[in-house]
Amino acid sequence: MWLTGPPGRAPLVPDGPVLGRAEAAARLFGELSRQLGRAVWPDVATLLGGRAALLGLHRRGTWSANGSCRLLPAADGWIAVNLARPHDVDAVDALVGALGDQLGLVSADPCLHPVEQAWTALSVAVAARPAADVVDVARLLAIPAGELGGPRRPRPVRTVLCRSIEASRPHRAARPTPSAPASPRIGAAGAAAGVGAEPLLVVDLSAMWAGPLCAHLLGEAGMRVVKVESVHRPDGARGGDPEFYDWLHAGHESVALDFATPG
Repeated sequence: MWLTGPPGRAPLVPDGPVLGRAEAAARLFGELSRQLGRAVWPDVATLLGGRAALLGLHRRGTWSANGSCRLLPAADGWIAVNLARPHDVDAVDALVGALGDQLGLVSADPCLHPVEQAWTALSVAVAARPAADVVDVARLLAIPAGELGGPRRPRPVRTVLCRSIEASRPHRAARPTPSAPASPRIGAAGAAAGVGAEPLLVVDLSAMWAGPLCAHLLGEAGMRVVKVESVHRPDGARGGDPEFYDWLHAGHESVALDFATPG
């Protein structure tokens, strides 16, 4: 609640079953990790609020706590746009042009920071277009965006049965045994099948927050996590709070590669 609502006013409870769905996902993950041999029961409060606590963030009304995501009024509703990465900001000029404002960022106040120039131009362009149209174009440009209260709602969370791993072992055991030494097994099926000396291998090609959080939880469940980054475009979270980055990636291996070269 501390992160939700206008600044200087009372905190608000999020409008939606956020906590209930997060708790349900945490219980599901705990059960699956238990079946894999090391039960991990995520602390939902820590996962949802830990980053804000580390950074000392507070509620900012129509802006997210760190300012990267903002609510913008469109012609027929509201949209949320997240410019968390440098290439998100760089793509705004193309988005503004596609929405019909050919002046783009050129018309923005040159005294403003480039990020604020992008927000100023985007706010003007969005105001004259339907929310759904803006979201469609933004997603084509890989800019995270969503329509608030639109007809395209996310599918509701459904109950997912935790199929017993023990019950499926006979089918996996029937597979031929390779003559060469087995490499680290990848995926839950591999853990159930062999449970050898090597832990499951997780190759983490993600960045920022959501993907690394998944890798963090899999590492807590006993898997070997190797973070892979491009030498030309490392994880943008490295430029943020080091304590938060270390919290997500502690105990993981790391490698940087040039994806443009075959070697």
